[in-house]
Amino acid sequence: MKHFIILGMALSLAACTTSHPETPQPNTANSTDAPIADSATIVADTKAPQALDAAQFTEIDTSGVLLFPLAFPSGDEKGAAYLSKTRGSAGGYWNFVFYNSKTGISQLLTRDKTMFYDYRTTLEELDTAIHNPYIFYTGAAADYNNDKKLNGDDPTYLFVSDRTGNNFHRISPEHCSVQSWSVIRSSGLLMLTVLQDRNKDRIFDTKDEKSIYQVDLRSGQPGTEIFNQPFKNQLKVLFNQQWGGKQD
Repeated sequence: MKHFIILGMALSLAACTTSHPETPQPNTANSTDAPIADSATIVADTKAPQALDAAQFTEIDTSGVLLFPLAFPSGDEKGAAYLSKTRGSAGGYWNFVFYNSKTGISQLLTRDKTMFYDYRTTLEELDTAIHNPYIFYTGAAADYNNDKKLNGDDPTYLFVSDRTGNNFHRISPEHCSVQSWSVIRSSGLLMLTVLQDRNKDRIFDTKDEKSIYQVDLRSGQPGTEIFNQPFKNQLKVLFNQQWGGKQD
């Protein structure tokens, strides 16, 4: 991965198109109490934070496709106040631009409101087992606790796209927060450890249950939980019988 500092470069997000289909994502975070301003009003508002904060880019393989992470504006007091209404933590990215330097075409990864925490363009397990055709992203896309913000209190999802920014979709289960994930080198299967809000208190903590899901990236199908509830109940009973009581 090579990063280059952008000097004197401007991108026109108004020209971005999203020609690829996206898996519909439930996104209650898009609703706010305040009315949404029209496009002309936003463009003319000099106090609104700058949307194009892309200080670095990554070339995807040697394809000439450049990935620009769009960071949240920083160092702007008015912009910070503006963003604090819908965002609960600093850092991260609000979207990504894919620019094809050979054709001059640019496009956004998604038009759904998402707070991205991280992204990975390379993955050792896939790069050595099979050609890695994916880019992985983690982030929040649903205001699960209804506080009108997207932050670490909402479930962390795992998303994937191809290496041109198309076919972006969520691969982790809905309303479950991803704790860790890895790829099995021999098969290319992706394993997810998630927290499920079993007690329905809309808080992800130690009171919730961990579950493990298996995702076949090549099938394009949703992940499946590998241990069913009866098996987990057996484990719970056995553990408490052996270790739940007072030990001598």
